[in-house]
Amino acid sequence: MRRDSGSRDSDRSSSSGSTWSGGGGTVYTPPEPQAPAWTGGAVRRIPPSERADGESVSTVSRGRSAPDAVPTQDDRGRDLGRAVRRDSLPDYQNTARIRETWRDAEYHHHRERDRGRYYWHDYRGRRYSHYVDHDGYDWYLWYFDDDYYYTRYYGGRHWRYDPVRGRWCYLYDDYWIYQDNVNIYLYSGDRYHRYEETGGAVVLKPEAPTDPNAPSDDVRARYSSTDQSRMVLVKKNGNAFLYYGAGGSYFSGQFLTDRVVEVSFEYKQGGSLRRIVVNRTDGSKKFELDGKAAQPLIDPMINLQVGGLFPVKGDARGVDDVINRNGEFLKLDQSQLNGTSVGVEGLVGVGKYVEFGAGIQHGKGTADTNYKDFTRPDGKEIQQQITLGQTQTAFTARVVPFGRDKKVQPYFGAGVAVNKWSYTEKGDYIDFAKNGWPVYNETYSAKGSITTPVVLGGIRVPVNDRVSINGEYRYNGRKDVPLNPSQGFAGNTLKVGGSTVQAGVTIRLKK
Repeated sequence: MRRDSGSRDSDRSSSSGSTWSGGGGTVYTPPEPQAPAWTGGAVRRIPPSERADGESVSTVSRGRSAPDAVPTQDDRGRDLGRAVRRDSLPDYQNTARIRETWRDAEYHHHRERDRGRYYWHDYRGRRYSHYVDHDGYDWYLWYFDDDYYYTRYYGGRHWRYDPVRGRWCYLYDDYWIYQDNVNIYLYSGDRYHRYEETGGAVVLKPEAPTDPNAPSDDVRARYSSTDQSRMVLVKKNGNAFLYYGAGGSYFSGQFLTDRVVEVSFEYKQGGSLRRIVVNRTDGSKKFELDGKAAQPLIDPMINLQVGGLFPVKGDARGVDDVINRNGEFLKLDQSQLNGTSVGVEGLVGVGKYVEFGAGIQHGKGTADTNYKDFTRPDGKEIQQQITLGQTQTAFTARVVPFGRDKKVQPYFGAGVAVNKWSYTEKGDYIDFAKNGWPVYNETYSAKGSITTPVVLGGIRVPVNDRVSINGEYRYNGRKDVPLNPSQGFAGNTLKVGGSTVQAGVTIRLKK
């Protein structure tokens, strides 16, 4: 595996062709730019007093291209840390969603004026939030699927900042508009088109490809891969943004991470791009080519679980099973032998789809019993307790078929377990061999261990990069163990095993 720091700023070699190689080696030739059909009304230049860019009347807005705070949870307490922030201009579909959702947001806008507060709303299944920052500027966060965009509302318009080109654009109809000192541009299909009116008709001309080395006041550095398929832009505040490349121009930016010091790239032996490596102030972090955090090759975790243990019941135990035999003369509810189960497990993720685990689970249930047909002379019940405990040390392997980086991670697996079991009967009993059938107090116990197969399945849902919650069903193999007749049990065998249903918390030990 080869790794280099990529090309930075003016050190990058230029490319005049339109063919580029993606991370998987697929060759893609982007089509020639086509101007979109303009169906909106006439676009007019707006005066500087209405602009949210660097020529705004307020100097506070200079360089303010994003909210001064971003929530980690919504008003329902749901973690928003896995939502991907998109810093590029939204595509046509999401732009239309913003404009449509604004119909609802506009109704609430003038009522929501507390600074430093997020106001949350739902509209037609879409989640959005209005935020007034500490300088009094209005921001909107629009959550669509797994992504979110933010816009600044100023002068009766929604604005977005393009960090690669260093441009403020405003929303008009279903398009984003940028104006310089001479021309007006319409953004569509990852490209700007110059807007012109000729002979009563509107003409849109594609702008020349953007120079990725063009200077921008708030950009500290740009790093590009050797095949120019990826570029990471680092701002002066340490935030990094990933952009995709074709033919020397870059588009579809997304927030990558913060506190960035330097960026480099990893390559496969054949030379194709493998991963993006970001050196942060707190250490390095790797990302896949789509901007998701890369799963480490070895990923240690600890899993804490609590739930229920459900031993075998009824006919599944067999005629000579001690519990079934006891049920012939004792009032015995076998469901009382269900017990609470607690467990701790060490897991090691290997790659994206496989995990290995070793852990211990303990569960115990106690049933209260009494004789069906006999009582004490004063009519009180003759009572006993039956306790079945199981402690399983299991070694498992599991598969996460959709990957350990998904928002919902179903998994299944199998393994082997050593089950240390204990069985106890204690209380008052009738000695039918003696005259008068006296009642005596005694404890009968047996213990041992067996080895059985384990089959499991569950679902894990990450809460953030370190913590996940999970639910799991585990089937533990069943086996009849012999009991010593001299111990005085009513039956000669005991079926050990059953199943557990548990909820838990998984904690990754590495960031």
